[in-house]
Amino acid sequence: MKTRQRRTAWRGRISAFVSVALLSLTLASCGGGGGDGDGGIVGTGMRLKGTTSDNRAYASNEIEYKSATGERGTVPIGSDGRFTTSDLQGEGPWLLRADLGNSDYLYGLGFDDGTDTVTQNVHDYTDLVARNWFARAGLDIDSTFSAAGAINNAPQSSEIAAIGQTILGILADVLGDYSLAGINPYMADYAAGTAGLGQFLNQNPVFINNGQITIIINDPVSDTQGVATSGIALDTDLETADTTPPTTPANLRVLAAGSNEIVAVWTPSTDNVGISTYQVLRDGVLLDTTPYPVFIDSTLAADASASYSIIAVDAAGNESAETAAVNVTNSTTTDTTAPPAPAALALTATSGSVIASWNQTDIGDVVAFRVYRGTAGSATTRLSNVSATFYNDSQVQAGTEYCYRVSAVDAAGNESVSTAVQCTTTAGSVVTPPTNNPGTGSGDTAVGFASTSFQVLEDASTAVILVSRTGNAAEAVSIDYTVTSGTATAGVDFTATSGTLSWAAGDSGDKRINVQIAADTEVETDETFVVTLSNASSNVSIAGETSATVTINNRDSAVCSTELETTTIDEDTVLDLPCYIVSSNINVNTGANLTIQPGVRLEFASGLQMVVRGSLTAEGTAQNPIILTGRERTEGFWDGVQFFFTNSVKNSLSNVIIEYGGSSSNDNALLWVRSSGTSPSRITVDSVTLRNSMADGFSLDSDIIFGGFTNSVVTLNERAGRVSANSAGALVDSNSFSGNTSDVIEVDGGSVDRDSALAGVDASWLITALLQVQQGQDLTIQPGARLLFDDSMGITVRQGGNLVAVGTTDNPIVMQGQTASPGRWRGIEVFFTVGLDTRLEHVTIEHAGSSQNDNSAVWVRSSGTSPATLGLSHVTISQSAGTGIKTDSNVTFTAFDNVTVTQSASAAVMHADNVDQIGDNNVFTGNTEDLVNVTTGTISDASSWGDIGVPYLTENIAIEATLTLAPGVEIWGNSASELTIRQSGALNAVGTQADPILMRGAEQVAGYWQGLQFFFSPSTQNVLSNVVVQHGGGAGAPANIWMRCSGTSPGRLTLSNASIEFSATYGVEVDNNGCTYTETNVTFSNNASGDYNGPQ
Repeated sequence: MKTRQRRTAWRGRISAFVSVALLSLTLASCGGGGGDGDGGIVGTGMRLKGTTSDNRAYASNEIEYKSATGERGTVPIGSDGRFTTSDLQGEGPWLLRADLGNSDYLYGLGFDDGTDTVTQNVHDYTDLVARNWFARAGLDIDSTFSAAGAINNAPQSSEIAAIGQTILGILADVLGDYSLAGINPYMADYAAGTAGLGQFLNQNPVFINNGQITIIINDPVSDTQGVATSGIALDTDLETADTTPPTTPANLRVLAAGSNEIVAVWTPSTDNVGISTYQVLRDGVLLDTTPYPVFIDSTLAADASASYSIIAVDAAGNESAETAAVNVTNSTTTDTTAPPAPAALALTATSGSVIASWNQTDIGDVVAFRVYRGTAGSATTRLSNVSATFYNDSQVQAGTEYCYRVSAVDAAGNESVSTAVQCTTTAGSVVTPPTNNPGTGSGDTAVGFASTSFQVLEDASTAVILVSRTGNAAEAVSIDYTVTSGTATAGVDFTATSGTLSWAAGDSGDKRINVQIAADTEVETDETFVVTLSNASSNVSIAGETSATVTINNRDSAVCSTELETTTIDEDTVLDLPCYIVSSNINVNTGANLTIQPGVRLEFASGLQMVVRGSLTAEGTAQNPIILTGRERTEGFWDGVQFFFTNSVKNSLSNVIIEYGGSSSNDNALLWVRSSGTSPSRITVDSVTLRNSMADGFSLDSDIIFGGFTNSVVTLNERAGRVSANSAGALVDSNSFSGNTSDVIEVDGGSVDRDSALAGVDASWLITALLQVQQGQDLTIQPGARLLFDDSMGITVRQGGNLVAVGTTDNPIVMQGQTASPGRWRGIEVFFTVGLDTRLEHVTIEHAGSSQNDNSAVWVRSSGTSPATLGLSHVTISQSAGTGIKTDSNVTFTAFDNVTVTQSASAAVMHADNVDQIGDNNVFTGNTEDLVNVTTGTISDASSWGDIGVPYLTENIAIEATLTLAPGVEIWGNSASELTIRQSGALNAVGTQADPILMRGAEQVAGYWQGLQFFFSPSTQNVLSNVVVQHGGGAGAPANIWMRCSGTSPGRLTLSNASIEFSATYGVEVDNNGCTYTETNVTFSNNASGDYNGPQ
C-alpha cells in the first residue's frame, strides 16, 4: 500500500521536472512565428524525433506536419511507433498529426529546444494539449491543419507548457504507480505498446467526444478503472489557476473482506479540471491517499471498529467536502453470498470507444463491477474492475462488433450472476493499416527475434525469448524453433527443447519461447545457448537473423549458512537475507504476514513445508527471483507451500521458484491452495515457476479467489497439477504447463457453481469428475483446449446453466476419452437448458456415448414444458459407442451445420419435431448404421426435411402440419411403423427424375412397415411426385398408401411419376366416399393383394 509521503514526492518530482523541461524549452527559443520564437529557418533542415502510439489502428504510416509558416511534410513511422527526420521544414511551432482513419487524428505541438531539434510525441495527451489550446483560441484544429498558408497566431511554448503542467498535475500519482515519476510523457523516448510509458498510454486513455474531455485512469495493481477528468468542456481554461473544489465522492461503501482487511470504494468525484487524488480518513485522521476510487486498509486490528470518510483533491489542491463517515467492524467471518446482479446493460459506441452503463439495485455490498468482453454470446475476457456503474473501453477498433457483460463483486470476492450479453458495433469503417503501422501488424508479414541477444541469471527459472510478428496479420502463420548448446551444456545448465510457434489470423502479438535454466553452486563463467528459427510457413518470412544467443549470467553465492530461527510467524515478519536454512516447518499464523524480499533463497530440510494461515507476500523480480527449494536436489525432498483457507489480498507470489518438493503431505504438490465455498482462499500468482516435483506442480481447491494466475511455468514435474472445476478459469493461456512427464491438469470437484473456463493451454485437461454446470453459471471452453475424460465422466449442463465451447479452424477444441476406445466417457448432456447460448463450434468429440449418457455423445434433454437450446457448428463426433447426437422433443437448434458423425454406432437419434432444423454441409456416413433415427412424435409446425446423405429411420410419426420432403430424401420405416398425415397436416414429397424420394421399409421385406396413411387430410399440399414407396401394408395396414376419407371429412392426394412396390397388401387403397385421388404415370409392381383398391 503506497503511503501519502511517497505520493507527495512523486507529484513534486513530476511538477519540478515538467516545469524545468518546458521552461527550458521556452527560454531556449528565440524569434519566429510562435510568439516565443521557435527558431527554425526555412530550408535549414531541423531535426524532428518522437513516438506515436494509440490503441486504434493507424490509417497512415506517416506523421504529417505543418509549420507555423505553412510548410508541410511527412515523416515515416517505424513499426515501434518512432519517427525521425533531419529535414523538418519551416519555422516553429510545428503542428504534427497522425491519421487514425474515419477523420480521427492525433495531434502534437513541437518546439525547437534551442539545438535545432524538435522532440515531440503524438498520443492522447499531446492531442489533448493541442486541442485544448486551439479550442480556447476559438479555432478548429482540423481546419487549421488542412488550410493553406501559415498558422495565424500560433501558440507560444509557455502556453503549451502551462496546459501540459495542469494535465500532469492531475496524473501525478498515476504516473508514479507506473514507475514514471519524473517522466515527461510529451517528449520522453519510448516504443509503442511496451512497458513503461507505452503501457501507461495504453491503459490510461483520453476521450474527446462532442467537445468534452474524459481522462480514464487504471490502477496497474488492482486493475481498477477510475475517472480523473469527466465531461469538462474542451475549451476549458487549463492555463490559469483553478479555485473550484471537486464534488463530494458518492456512494461510499466500506466493507470487511473477512481477512483482516477493509475495502473502501466509492463513485469518482467530478471537477471542473480534474481529480488528482483522494484522501482516505480513518476516524477523522488522514490514513493515506490514492488516485483511484478504491482503497484497502490492512492495518485495522481484527474485530476492531472504525469509521472511514473520503475527500477528493484536484490538481490545484482544492478539496471537496468530506463524505459522511461510514462505520465498519473488521470481522474475520467469511462472507459467501454474492451481491445482486447488475441489470439493464446499455452500450454507446464511437469509432474509438465503447461506453457501457448499467443499473445496480443494491450497491451497498458491491466493491467492484467486473466488465467482460468478447464475441456474441461469448463475452469471456475480463477487461477491468470499476466502482461506478459505467465503464469506458478504449481498446477497440472502428467498424467492429464488441459484446459485453457485467457482474458485481463483494469484498470477499463473491461474484454475482452477470448481465445478459449485449453487443454493439463501433462507428466508422474498419481501418486497413498500412505497412509498418505502429503497434499493429500490417503490410508483408514476417516473424523474427525481438533481439538477437538475451541474458538471464543462472538462478532465474526460465529464459524467455520473444519472437515478434510484423506486417500483415490477416493469415495464420507458423515457424519452428530449436534450442541447442553454445558454451552451456544441455541437460546441465539448461533444458534443450524445440517446437513450433503459431499465430492465428489477426494475431500480431509476441510469442514466447520458454527455456528452463538450472542453477548450480559451481563457480563458473557466463555460458551461452542458441535459439534458431527455421521452417517458416510459406506465407511468412524471417525478419533479421535466424538465431539468437542467450547468455546465462553466473551469480555465484556463498554456501547457505543462516538458520531461520523463528519459523512460527505470529506477527508481521520480513525475510531479507540472501539465504536461510529452514530446519522446521514454517507456520504463518492467522493475522500475521510473512514478506520475502527479492533474491531471498529458502532451503528446506527433508519433509518440511510452509503453511500459511495468515498471509504470504513473496514478490521477487525477474533478475532477483525468490527461491523456495530443498537442501538436496531431489524430487519430493521437502513438502512445499500450503495456503490454508486464507482470504487475504496480501497473498501474492510473483517471480518465485518453488522446486524439489511435492510430497504426499502437501497433497502431492509444490503449491497447494486449500479453499472451500465457506472458507475461500485468495491468492495472486504471476511469473512463478513450479518444477521438479515428485508429483504435481500445483493443487488448487474449489472457490479460490484469484487475483490472477498468469505468466507462470509448470515444468519438469511428474504431472502439471490438479484444479477444482470452479477454480480452473484462473489458469489462462499465458502460463506454460509443458515439459512434465505427463502434461495434464486434472480437473476434479466437478460442480461448476460459479463461472469458470478451460483455456487453450499447452497441457490437456484431465476430467476425473462429472462437470456439472449449475443454474446461472457459464463454463467456457476456449480455442485450442484439449479435454481428456476419465471413464464414465462427462459434462452436464443443468437447467439454467450455459456451456460455450467455441474453437476456431486453426485452434479447435478436442474432447476425448483418456482411453481411446468407443464409450469410455459419457459425452455432453444438455439438461432442459433454454434461452441461453449453449453451443459447440469447431469442436471434436471422440470416444463418448456411454450408457450414462443414454448411449449418445451429445444428448439434449427436453420436453414440451421444459425445452432446450443448443447450437452445433463445425462439430465432429467420432467413435461414439452409441449415436452421435440424441434429442428429445422441443429442442431449438440455434445452429446445426457442418456437423460430422462418423465411426460411431449411428449418426443421430432425433425427435420428429427437431429434424427440420438439420442444416447444411453435414456428414453422417462411416458409421455402423448410417441413419438418422426419427423417434415417435408429432410434427405440429410446418417442417422441411432435407437430403442429409443418409436415410431417416422413422418410428410412428403423426403429421399435423405440412411436412415437405426435398428431392433425394430417403425414409426407412421401422418395423410396424407408419407416417400418419392427419386432418390438419399434409405431406408434400416432390422429387425429381434424377433425385427421386424413396419411402421404404428398413428391411426390404413386403409388409415390414405400415406405410403412409392419409387420415382425412384435405390439403392440396398432399402431393407425391417422383417417389418410390415400398414394403408397406404391414401390421394390418391395407396398402402402401391408404387414403381415409368420408363425406364429412374429405381427403385429397395427387400421385404422379411414382412407383408403388412390394406391399404385403394393396399398393394404394382409397376409401369410397369423400376422397379426391389423382393418379398420373404411376407404376405398380409386386403388391400382394393388388395394385389399387378403391373407387374406379
